[in-house]
Amino acid sequence: MGEIRRSGFDRRISSISITDERRSGEDCRDLIRQHNILIGKLKKTPFFKTLSDEEFKGILNICSQKTFSKNKRLFYEGDVGDYMFILLEGVLQIMLRGKELNLVTPVDFIGEMGIFTGETRSATVYAKTDCVLLKINRYERFSLFEAHKTLNSRFQLGMIKNLSEKLRKMNKIIIDMKND
Repeated sequence: MGEIRRSGFDRRISSISITDERRSGEDCRDLIRQHNILIGKLKKTPFFKTLSDEEFKGILNICSQKTFSKNKRLFYEGDVGDYMFILLEGVLQIMLRGKELNLVTPVDFIGEMGIFTGETRSATVYAKTDCVLLKINRYERFSLFEAHKTLNSRFQLGMIKNLSEKLRKMNKIIIDMKND
């Protein structure tokens, strides 16, 4: 599997200071650039652009960055679904019983059903290309949302909209398959 690499947008970003003696000036500037790039990508999505700056920062603080090389597996069908991903770069391939169901492109969510239901994974997901993702752990999500009820409601509404769109796409795929 890919290795976890925490970056400028994660928990460290809230404590970064240009005068931090533990980091060089260039390291700090690089972390800030990474943070700004990430914010720019996410703020363009329908879900994230509705969040206040504080809510947005709260979600970023429970994320970790994860990279996967081409053809690496994110998870198998039947795995425990205790985290979700947000794809920032690359393409993911969703497989079920050896058949490709769909491709996921940036900036989209994957694996979100498990953090709401606690159910096992419904499909296997591979990195079709080298990928960069944000990982959100189910339990960290609960901790954040316990403290911020409004954010919890907005996050759930965003996920419902996202899942509804995915269901609509899958329904179209099924209809197209039946017509072939």
